Amino acid sequence: MIILRETSASQTIKFIPRITETGIYTFNIISEYNNQLIHNMDYTADASWENSYYYEYSSVFKVVADKIYNLEVIKNGKTVFRDRIFCSNQLEYSINNDNFKERVLLDGGIYEDNSCVLFDGYTSHVTKNEFITL
Repeated sequence: MIILRETSASQTIKFIPRITETGIYTFNIISEYNNQLIHNMDYTADASWENSYYYEYSSVFKVVADKIYNLEVIKNGKTVFRDRIFCSNQLEYSINNDNFKERVLLDGGIYEDNSCVLFDGYTSHVTKNEFITL
């Protein structure tokens, strides 16, 4: 799944097509909510695309936050790439945000700061500077 933001700035989509050759590629982005075409652009691939492992396409996409879209890349009437796009304005996020700081393996045990550790089938809450022996 490709993640885009709701912005007026240019964004880049990276993809690996089924066909790698020069020519005109058509990029269609269709709203999954109402099946409406929201982006249609032809892009001419030059010789630099032929030797690349993946392709990059940059444009301004008029996507709306918290919506899902379908991307189709078409070459000579054949779909050469298909993926889903999710538009999110959420900043970088980690599932461990503000919970899990760092895990350090020491001789004979594990030191963790303010997190839960599972070992030998038991869960233990580790407080600051606590050391668990295994």
